[in-house]
Amino acid sequence: MLAKGCGQQSYPAGIRSCDCGGVGTAKPPFAPPVVVAWLSAFLHSPAVSDAIHRFFVTAPYGLVDPLAHELELLGARSVSVDATGCRVRGPLSFAYRLCMHSRLASRVFLPLVELIAKDADELAAAVAEMPWEDHMDVDGTLAVDFTGRGMGIDHTKYGSQRVKDGITDRFRANEGRRPSVDTVAPDLRVHAHARGRACQISLDLSGGGLHRRSYRTESGPAPIRENLAAMMVLDSGWSSLSQEADSVMIDPMCGAGTLVIEAALIACKRAPGLSRDRFGFERWKGHDADAWANIVAEAEAAATTPRRVVAMGFDTDEGVLEVARANAERAGVGTCVRFAASRSADVRRPAKAKRGVVITNPPYGERLGGKVAARAAYTELGVLLQEQFQGWRASIISVDDALFSATALIPDSSRSVKQGPMDARIVGAEVGPVGGDLVNRLRKNRKKLAKWVGREEIEVYRVYDADLPEYSAAVDLYRDRAVVQEYAPPAEIPADKAATRRLEIVTAVANVFDIAPHHIYVKTRRRQKGADQYAKAEVEPAVCIVSEAGLRFRVDLASYLDTGLFPDHRRTRAMFGELSQGKDVLNLFAYTGTATVHAARGGARSTTTVDMSKTYLEWAQRNFDLNGIEGDQHRIVRANVLAWLEKETRAYDVVFCDPPTFSNSKSMETTWEVQRDHPGLLSRIAARLRPGGVILFSTNARRFTISDALDGLEVEEITRETTSPDFERRPLHRAWRLTRT
Repeated sequence: MLAKGCGQQSYPAGIRSCDCGGVGTAKPPFAPPVVVAWLSAFLHSPAVSDAIHRFFVTAPYGLVDPLAHELELLGARSVSVDATGCRVRGPLSFAYRLCMHSRLASRVFLPLVELIAKDADELAAAVAEMPWEDHMDVDGTLAVDFTGRGMGIDHTKYGSQRVKDGITDRFRANEGRRPSVDTVAPDLRVHAHARGRACQISLDLSGGGLHRRSYRTESGPAPIRENLAAMMVLDSGWSSLSQEADSVMIDPMCGAGTLVIEAALIACKRAPGLSRDRFGFERWKGHDADAWANIVAEAEAAATTPRRVVAMGFDTDEGVLEVARANAERAGVGTCVRFAASRSADVRRPAKAKRGVVITNPPYGERLGGKVAARAAYTELGVLLQEQFQGWRASIISVDDALFSATALIPDSSRSVKQGPMDARIVGAEVGPVGGDLVNRLRKNRKKLAKWVGREEIEVYRVYDADLPEYSAAVDLYRDRAVVQEYAPPAEIPADKAATRRLEIVTAVANVFDIAPHHIYVKTRRRQKGADQYAKAEVEPAVCIVSEAGLRFRVDLASYLDTGLFPDHRRTRAMFGELSQGKDVLNLFAYTGTATVHAARGGARSTTTVDMSKTYLEWAQRNFDLNGIEGDQHRIVRANVLAWLEKETRAYDVVFCDPPTFSNSKSMETTWEVQRDHPGLLSRIAARLRPGGVILFSTNARRFTISDALDGLEVEEITRETTSPDFERRPLHRAWRLTRT
C-alpha cells in the first residue's frame, strides 16, 4: 500500500517526510508491511491557519462553471474545474469564507491524503496510521461518507464502514476506546472517495450540504434546492437589478418561498451561511475560532435591510404560505419579502415596480394525470407574463421543452441542471412581444402557402425547412399538430446552445400556428442505417387521422422518426392514383401503403403492396380499412422486394417504387445502396411490366444519378411535377417516369 507524496504533519513511527515532492518510504513497525508517504499538496498543519491549503468545492450538475466564477469573486487562487467541482487554493479562513458566502457550492472538502491500497483491509490499515487525534478527541463523534468504487469496495456503506474502522482502530490502539458515530451532527465528518486503487481522504468542512441553509425546516410540494434556486436568481440578472429602488422579484407559484428568499438574500447582501445552524469545522480540533469569528462579523456587517419589499411570492395554498413566511424569518429577510394568496393568473405587477424579474418553478406533472395540469400552468404563466410583465426578464426551470414552450417565450439562455433525479433546464427569456426572425419567417411561409393549402384542402404540409441557418430543423403541420424534425447539430455546438435553439423553434411554432405545446413533437433526424428507420421511440404514441385528397390516413407523430405519411410525395401519390384506373398496380417498398390507397381509390383493377416490415404492413392494412379498401384483388405481401421480384410471375401496368437510400437489414442477404443497386432493381421491375407500362421511381439520395443503361425503358425525370409548393425551396426527393417500350 502506498500513499503518494510527502508532507508537513507529525508522523507515526516508521514514516518519514521530505521536501522534494517525491515519495519518502520506510518500513512501519506492524504487519503486514505497509509503506506510507504523505501527499504534501493535500496536507496542512491544523495549528497554522494562515498556511495555504488546497480545497475541493463541489456543486450540483450544471452549476460547476458558475461556481468557479463565484469562487474567483470570493478570492480563490488557482481555480481548476472538473466534472463535480472546483479545486482551489487558499488559507483556512478562505474555506470559512466559502462556507459562509457561497450560494452555489454543495460541500467544501479539505483533502488530507491519497492512499493507494489493494483491498479494503489494506485501506483500513492505512487509515489507522493517520494522526486522527490531531483532528478530534476520542470523546467526540464521527461520521464517514464514502463515494466511488475500488479496492474491492462496491458498496458505499461498506466503504464508509472500513474507513471508520481504520479511524476507530487508531483511537482504540492509542487510548483503549473509540469515538461514537453520529451521522446527523458529528464533531468530525470525513469523506472518502475511491477510484481504482486510490482513495482520497478528506475532511468535510461544510459538515453536510451547504444548500441546507437551515431556514427551510419545512417545504412545500416539489421543493427546489437552495443552491439551484440561487442559480436561477443569479441567471436572471437580479444581483445588479436588486439594488435599484424601483425593482422587485416575483414568483407567481412560490410554494414554500425558496426562490423568493434566495432573491431577498442577494438583494440584502446577506450571506447564506448566516442562517445555518453549524458547520463541520466548528468542532474540528484544527478550527481557528478567531478567524471564523471575523468571517461572521464581516458577513453580519455587510448585510443590509432594505426599507422596501424586494421580493414577492404568490400561491393558492395559505398553509404553504405560512411555511414560506416562517422560512423567511429564519433566513433574516422577513421584513423585505411579502407572500400573498393568489392564483398565478391573478398576480399583478406592483404599481411602483418599473423593473424586475419573474423567477419560478412551475409544476411539471410528475404524478399520474399531472401533465395536463402542468401544461395549463405553463400556458397560464405565459399569458400572465405577456399581460403584466412586458420588458421584464423571466427565469423558469422546466423538465420538459414542450411545457416551457407553452409560455410562448423565446428563450435566449438555457442551462442544463438536475431537479431532483430529473434532467431539467433553467431557461431565461426577455418578456416582450413574441417576434424575432424565426417567428417572422414562419408567418411569412404560412402566408405564402395559405391559398394553396385552402384551395386543395391540405392538412399535412411542410411550413419550414432550415430556412434560417441558426434554426436547422424542418417543421411539418398535421392539422392541429406539428412535428419538428431537428437536423442533428454538429458535435462542436454546445448541448445547451442546441437545446435553446430547439426550444425556440417549438415556442415559435406554438405561437405562430396556435398549436398546444403538447401537440408539438420534436425529433432529431440523423442518417438512418439498417433497421434504425423502423426503430420505435420510447414514447407514448400520438396517433391521429389526417386527410389527403379525400382519403384518410393514420399517422403516429411520436413513435417513429417518420410519421407514416411522407408529405413530399403528395403529388407522386396523386399521380400514381391517376395512372391506376383499370390497371393492375404494384407498390414496392410500400411503407404504410399510402400510395396503394390512392391507386385503389383511383379505380385500380388490382393492387399488390410489398414491404418487409410487419409493422408497416399492419399499418397499411389500417389505412385500407379507413378507406374501405377490401377484397382479394388487394394483396399485401411481406417480403424482401428483390427476392420477391425474382419469384413473382404476375404482370403489372403501373409500379410505384421508392426504395431506401441504404439498408443493411437482417432480412436481406446483402446490403442495399440505391446508386449501386437501382439498375438491377429496375430491370427486375421491367420484367414484370406489360408493354407501355409505367414505373414511378423516386429516391431521396442527394447525389443520385439514374443509370443510362436501362434497356427497354424510356426515362423521363418528373421531379418538378412531383414537387409541391411546400417543398419547392428544398426538395426532398427526385423522381422519374420510366415507360416500357
